[in-house]
Amino acid sequence: MADVTAAARRVRYEVHILGVATAERFYFEEAIPVGSAMPRTGELAGPMQSKASWRRVTAVEPAPVRWNVGLIVHLEPIDCSYLERDFEVEIGALRDAGWKP
Repeated sequence: MADVTAAARRVRYEVHILGVATAERFYFEEAIPVGSAMPRTGELAGPMQSKASWRRVTAVEPAPVRWNVGLIVHLEPIDCSYLERDFEVEIGALRDAGWKP
């Protein structure tokens, strides 16, 4: 049986990368230290070891029990549909930082 207290302190950050004709979703799971606040809508948040990928929180919701995390934290999408951002470079950067598709 999973440790319910530990699962309640774990969050799953999710971010969508939007391209011209495609989109990818990546996630990163992390434990929030006891005494630290859980992410809230409107705040900047993201994994502690990957501060370059912090984004504004757009929604927070309870996670399914089978995921063994307490919350799903939806982050503002990375929009690569304009020429300023390269879709493949953004995906590579998230993968290098430990994010999973």
